Amino acid sequence: MKFARLPCLTAIIILLSQPFQSTGLADMEPLTVFTGDGLSISFAKDGAIESIAIDGVDLPVPSDRPELGGFSMGEVRGSYIDLSPNLLLNGGFETWDGLADGWNAYFSGYSRGAEPHGGSSSLKASATDASIAAGGYQVVRFGELQPGCRTLKVSGWSRAEAVSGMADDDYSIYVDVTYADGSHLWGQTARFDVGTHGWQYAQKIIELEKPVAELYVYCLFRHHAGTAWFDDICIVETSQAIPRVEGRVARQDREIVETAAMQGSKIGLEARFRGMDRAIKVDVNATDMSGLDRALSLSFSLPLDLTGWIWGNDISSLERISEGGLYRNSQPLGEERWIATYPLASISSPDGRLGLTIAVPMDQPRIVEFQYGRGEFSIKYDFATSGLTRNFPNRAAFTFYIYKNDLPDWAFRGSLKKYYELFPQFFVKRAAKEGIWMPFTPISRVRNPEDFGFMFHEGDSDVLYDNAQGYYAFVYIEPWDYWLDMGSFPREPTPEEALSALMGDVDSADAWRRENARSVIVSGLHDREGRLRFRIVNAPWISGSGWSALFPTNTDPSLPENETFHNKAHVTWSLQLDPAFQRAESSGGSLDGVYLDSFQGYFPDAENFRREHFANVTFPLQWDQQTYEPVLLDLFTHYPLTEEISARMHAQGKLVMANSIDRLSAFFVHLVDIAGIEVNWFPEGRYAPDSDQIFNFRRSIMYQKPYLLLMNTDFDYMTYDSVEAYFKRCAHYAVFPSMFSADASTHPYWENSALYERDRPLFRKYIPIIKALSKAGWEPVTHARVEPSDLGLERYGPSDGTTYFSVHNPSLVGTKNFSLSICPSALPNLEEGVRILEMVGMEEVAFTAGPDGLRLEDEIAPGGTKGYMVRIGPGPLPSQITAQASRETVNEGEPITISGLISPPPGVSTVVVTYARPDGTEVLRRTNCTESGAFIDTYCPDMAGLWHATAEWEGNDALLPSKSDAVQFAVEAAFPTAMVAPVIAVAAAGGLFYLKRRFRRSRTSRTVQTPPPPSDQGTRRPEARC
Repeated sequence: MKFARLPCLTAIIILLSQPFQSTGLADMEPLTVFTGDGLSISFAKDGAIESIAIDGVDLPVPSDRPELGGFSMGEVRGSYIDLSPNLLLNGGFETWDGLADGWNAYFSGYSRGAEPHGGSSSLKASATDASIAAGGYQVVRFGELQPGCRTLKVSGWSRAEAVSGMADDDYSIYVDVTYADGSHLWGQTARFDVGTHGWQYAQKIIELEKPVAELYVYCLFRHHAGTAWFDDICIVETSQAIPRVEGRVARQDREIVETAAMQGSKIGLEARFRGMDRAIKVDVNATDMSGLDRALSLSFSLPLDLTGWIWGNDISSLERISEGGLYRNSQPLGEERWIATYPLASISSPDGRLGLTIAVPMDQPRIVEFQYGRGEFSIKYDFATSGLTRNFPNRAAFTFYIYKNDLPDWAFRGSLKKYYELFPQFFVKRAAKEGIWMPFTPISRVRNPEDFGFMFHEGDSDVLYDNAQGYYAFVYIEPWDYWLDMGSFPREPTPEEALSALMGDVDSADAWRRENARSVIVSGLHDREGRLRFRIVNAPWISGSGWSALFPTNTDPSLPENETFHNKAHVTWSLQLDPAFQRAESSGGSLDGVYLDSFQGYFPDAENFRREHFANVTFPLQWDQQTYEPVLLDLFTHYPLTEEISARMHAQGKLVMANSIDRLSAFFVHLVDIAGIEVNWFPEGRYAPDSDQIFNFRRSIMYQKPYLLLMNTDFDYMTYDSVEAYFKRCAHYAVFPSMFSADASTHPYWENSALYERDRPLFRKYIPIIKALSKAGWEPVTHARVEPSDLGLERYGPSDGTTYFSVHNPSLVGTKNFSLSICPSALPNLEEGVRILEMVGMEEVAFTAGPDGLRLEDEIAPGGTKGYMVRIGPGPLPSQITAQASRETVNEGEPITISGLISPPPGVSTVVVTYARPDGTEVLRRTNCTESGAFIDTYCPDMAGLWHATAEWEGNDALLPSKSDAVQFAVEAAFPTAMVAPVIAVAAAGGLFYLKRRFRRSRTSRTVQTPPPPSDQGTRRPEARC
């Protein structure tokens, strides 16, 4: 981008990594900041960047663009300048011939409006009910027009009369982009408010990733009743012009200090560059000096001519930089707002000798983007300042890092590896055990659950059993929003009816409804008119008719509250979290942590205009995309409560699990120990797996922490073969696959034994492999190559002398022959000897060895994944044995079953199960395992108290011995037969009462409502006779 020069006074602070003698302001030599590993940046006295060097090699700087580089900062309002005429024909709807010239009818179409914003007419779209779709559209075909076009501004005006529903994409200027290569960018929208309002302006900035073939532009009005008028619709090429900061730079001791006072715009800037061992740290403070609310943009760019270099989108997607191209990896968060997908951006030279990275720390949530274009490698922040932010009135602070890629021939992977090394605190792996996700259903209901590899139980419905079997049990919360259950409402409620129901609950006798309604009054988000934001939703998990009003809330624990009206964070702790931990402890169990559902929320881009919510924020505000007023984004308000929960859980040695960790979550994952998401790969029976880019993000953002999937689909569409395809794709990335429900509520997979019994062999086959890969630990740099290169390749380990490689064929057509070459750098102590085994059958694989490493050849089926275990040194390979108890509590003399699995399967062998009595004595029993490694032992304990059981396998020539973790179960004392009265019928008070005497421990009530037991109880394991 090109920046206008404005008069200003500037100073920059740079801390050098090595001492030198200060020569003061008169010194005309460039001021250079160094890292200890060979990166340097030199500044001129006015703050311009004169050179960037890596290991003494100057990177190419554009010689014809001296104005490039350094900081730019200014107001956002009016910063997008028009670079072309309107690309639309008749955007003001002034010429008509039945229809407006150039505009086609969309479904029921439109009419000529006599109420224009400008000129003499407008486009009028009406719907008597929300089932009617109306509006008009125009197709803009680019052809050879403006091949360098990279940014479009879509704008227009609309007025509304009695428009129903909530503001969304269905009442908007709506644009679908078709690129020249046939790919698409769907649903770019400039939204309008609903209800009744006068002419309202909306704007959308579309960043184009590649040359465009055509645009479909809609004046869209659907899924709403009422009338909307559209006028003065415009699409132009645009570019953002933010003025460059200029000033004088002075050196003070080992620092260079800059204070930029841009008098014309009353904006100040302070920056501090610090040379560290392996990175340059940059601390920036931006200050408004007017005392007014400001919508601002700040960027820092390195002037580099990198045509022909490599831009890394992620670990497997690389692009060669072309002249005039724009390169970035960002996610939309509103009409004019994007956020970086990753906390870093990577560029490397085509020969693999040089690489440069810009990165941000995960614990500073900001609206930030990285990009390369027009000779600049840059980082950009959008933010607002206000005097209402008490922690930093009229200011905003930012930190970023610049570092060289130590492994530039690995491009983005090398940059990512160094990010993990610079910020190890963000990637601490606290979950000592791993496995698949069980949503809600008690694991104890599943026959022989050890075959499935469960580990993470969403909900506290069966804590004692989970504790006994070593599963992690989490209390379920979804604190970000409040689902107001509308009961048996016979139709879709109106917004007025929903608000009336909320206000009626403020004094409800039901504590849940009362406290949550009051928390919405305190913590609810406001729109620009000061009204509570909410959405009418029909959901299967809502009782009665399913109708509810969904209210987004600001969960910041520091929001002002009083003794009777508490904020949402307070209510979450008092009604859900604290009682759940207390219940578990009072029943003799313990919860392992907190499960956060719907993490990115239903309203991530919703703007909160509620100014009393600004006071205690710890991150910069954002600005409204129409008025440029300061706002809070709903997504970022999730941060303070998540941070508080994470700190409290980790201080107690507990964990945080979060659902819906996706590509808007880069600033949150360091607070989370286990991440997951619900997916549907079989819409209407069509296999549509998540892309490599999505899996790359999941694996990269979590590093070695576990990531889990739940399949939410119609399981009638999932055959045995399609389940295997799902498992194979997940295995490549060491992502744990599991199942839930088509609508995330009813007919769950784990309560249909016909489904999970059919798929049991697949769980037994693939989950141990995924566990082995995840335990070894994913590494971004593979130190290996696969040919053909369109196959996926990942490395795990080394761990305990073993390194794993996974090869995946993303194509669904045709078996491929391939070669895998492994560099010596991936295999320490290679001289001690090597064995390679294919992980599914544990069969040895032939390979050749040479000075360049190892090479093997194999073939892979469509959609297939092959895992290879590379063992260094002589001797057998490691094995793993698991053990689980069939019940958490039995009566003395009743049978208990201990079952488990040895992986890799050793073939028919003997397992020793040790039962430790409460008095410290032991009972040892031998049992055989099957060819697949499964074993079962049934025993009748003869002493009341707490028992423990372990399983141990002695190993063989190929596999090392292994011993399971201990499982525990309680044995209760037997009672005399005469005391047992299972059912006593007593007639009294005109009714028949049944009293059932049970001598087993009863379970406490649960916060999470679990479905009733499945009807097919006959499929459960029968109790053994003693």
